[in-house]
Amino acid sequence: SFVEGATFESSIYIDTGSYNLNAIDLTIKFPPNLLQVVEASTGRSIISAWTAQPEVSNTSGMLKFTGGISSSIRTSRGLISTIKFRVQKAGQAEVFLSDESSIIQEGGISVSIIRNRAVFDLLPAPPLGPVVLSPSHLDPARFYKNSNVTLEWSKDINVAGYSYSLNNNPQDTPDNLIDTKNNRVQFEDV
Repeated sequence: SFVEGATFESSIYIDTGSYNLNAIDLTIKFPPNLLQVVEASTGRSIISAWTAQPEVSNTSGMLKFTGGISSSIRTSRGLISTIKFRVQKAGQAEVFLSDESSIIQEGGISVSIIRNRAVFDLLPAPPLGPVVLSPSHLDPARFYKNSNVTLEWSKDINVAGYSYSLNNNPQDTPDNLIDTKNNRVQFEDV
C-alpha cells in the first residue's frame, strides 16, 4: 500500500527456468491515471546490450525493455529494471506484462512466458491539517518584541474541536483531546 503523492520502487526480475536467455522484449502495462513512472533504472540489469533505452509512456501506461545478453544467462532471479513510481491518486493499480512481450533463448528460439502481476493498493493522502497564521506575528522569519502570540486557522464546519500544542519540538503532535472549539488561541509571555 502506498499513499497519494508518494514514490516507491518496484523491481522486475526474470526466472529463466531451464533456458539460457539471450534477448528480451518486454512491455509492462500500468494504469496511468493512478501511477506515473519517475525513473526506469537499468544500472544493474542482466541486459548488457540495450537495443534501445527503456521506453516510458506515462500517457498510455507503458514501459518497454528491449535488449540482449552478451553471453546467454540462466538465472532464477535476474534483474531487468528497478522502476520508481509516483502515486497519482487513490485506487488499485495492477502492473503486468503484456501479451506482446517475448523472450528469446540461446539458438534464437522464443520461450513461452508465465506472466505474473503486481497489485498495489493506493490510498488517499491523509489531511495535512489547517493552515495556521499569526496576526500578531505576521512574518515567521522576523523577531518580534511582543511576547503575546495569537494564532488563527481556518474553521471547518465538520470539526467538533481543535487540539494544539506550542513548544520548541517540531516533531510534536497534539493529543486527541479538544483544547478549544474556536479557531483562535492566544498565548501570554511566550
